Amino acid sequence: MTAKAQDRCAGKTILITGGAGDIGKATAHRFAADGAGVVLLDLNEPKMADVAEELKQYNVSREN
Repeated sequence: MTAKAQDRCAGKTILITGGAGDIGKATAHRFAADGAGVVLLDLNEPKMADVAEELKQYNVSREN
């Protein structure tokens, strides 16, 4: 993560639709790694919950 990316994302919340899919998951990981809060939306709730669990490594909390 670059300092510039962290500055752009710090204090921001990103909404990702299709968060359980490959592109949504990769996007969520990237923004979370750069310090953004992440909100996931997807029709596949079990898979979305798995992605949310993975995001905990970036200190992102999960809420239903």
